Amino acid sequence: MSTFNLNVLIVEDSLSFALELEMLLIEIGYIVMGKIDNSEDAIAFINAQQPDLVLMDIDIKGNKTGLDVATAIKPLDIPVLFITSFEQEKYYQKAQQTNLIGYLIKPVRKFSLRSAIEMAFRKIGNAEQEENQKGFFHREFLFLKKGRILHKIKLNDINFVKADDDYSIIYTDDAEFISSLRISEMENMLPKDVFFRTHRSYIVNVRRVDAVDTVKNELKVNTHEVPISRSKKQIFLQKIDWVK
Repeated sequence: MSTFNLNVLIVEDSLSFALELEMLLIEIGYIVMGKIDNSEDAIAFINAQQPDLVLMDIDIKGNKTGLDVATAIKPLDIPVLFITSFEQEKYYQKAQQTNLIGYLIKPVRKFSLRSAIEMAFRKIGNAEQEENQKGFFHREFLFLKKGRILHKIKLNDINFVKADDDYSIIYTDDAEFISSLRISEMENMLPKDVFFRTHRSYIVNVRRVDAVDTVKNELKVNTHEVPISRSKKQIFLQKIDWVK
């Protein structure tokens, strides 16, 4: 599979609430990597396994708080969604200094949890888009929604991108995803050493090209034919000599 659901770690010292969160996440469609109740094990697990998202309580077992854990893992750039009983401003302000993507107050219902996760990753995508337009790209994957579930897609697993009016369709081996980004925005976002704009409506992953038809001006990518303009053909042929 070239796509997979978000891997989520729950850091919560109340077993009953951790089980409730696990049930909600599974109902939504995400994968729960584990449930941890203390700071030491949480830091060790996160450093070793690097989940896509951490649901973090503030008041947990161990020598550190959930805020301390989030601060310790900040260099990993893993988003943290705090779910806590603390409503005081001081805790929220401290949480803002971590990789905070949301702050929910217990109890939590499925709809609010799902919405918080979706909105958080939408914000991450928007922030990265702004950075990428300045020529900076630091992630090896995209987060895209299909149905009600966010999927994490490795850039290497993208075959090509096709323009569809103001949207883009991302093709992998086994799925298609619709993004609200225009094709030009996708071009700015994707690393140029691997992805190439072959046509005004297409961007291809050069490593995924199986064949080049220089007569029809088409590229064979998996089971698809992707057009390449005459003006881009020679540049592309030179590019695949050193990319592959």
